Amino acid sequence: MRLGDFYYYGFGGVNVNYDRSIALYRYASDRDIAQASFNLGYMHENGLGVPRDFHLAKRFYDQAVAKNPDAYLPVLLVLAAWGVKYVYYEGYTALTSFLVFMEGTTPLPDVSWDTIALCLLSVLLFATLVIRLQILA
Repeated sequence: MRLGDFYYYGFGGVNVNYDRSIALYRYASDRDIAQASFNLGYMHENGLGVPRDFHLAKRFYDQAVAKNPDAYLPVLLVLAAWGVKYVYYEGYTALTSFLVFMEGTTPLPDVSWDTIALCLLSVLLFATLVIRLQILA
């Protein structure tokens, strides 16, 4: 696990090598180290050394939680951030499409408002859960 960090961050005079860090994280992940699974999820999420793949990233995040329940909160925060990013980009796309439509240069494309509403409700539910957990603690 730590060797993977050396190659990921370039510690100790080692050059940054994502391919090598992925191989070392996979080795550690196969030995039930949750942090290695989380790191693999992060690398797949951001396309570091591998093609960007959100489905595989989610799978690695789920593995991290399965290997160590303490990873639940970090994974929950990552998935909540995905929802916020999705709503932001979908909202931005919808707004720019609307503005272009108002200028009369192109027709308004189909916007999946139900998906945007679902993401907003998910973020609100997440915030409510966090507040409830703080009150109960």
